Amino acid sequence: MNRFSKDMGAVDEVLPKAFLDAAQVMYSYKNFLYPARSPVFTHLSATLAGLPTIRASQAQSAIQNEFDKLQASL
Repeated sequence: MNRFSKDMGAVDEVLPKAFLDAAQVMYSYKNFLYPARSPVFTHLSATLAGLPTIRASQAQSAIQNEFDKLQASL
């Protein structure tokens, strides 16, 4: 009986963390599959694609401010 309660105690400690980890993985996976639903990811992708233009027009601070606003809205 003592061994059983020790095992159940271990399950009670590990299981909630495992569910939380799984939920975080599912959320990350969902955002990876649906970038249109993630404004931060969309902004980051567009910024990386347009990096030469952003640097040439010296718009780094404007892009950074926009990115900071998107992160703050999460």
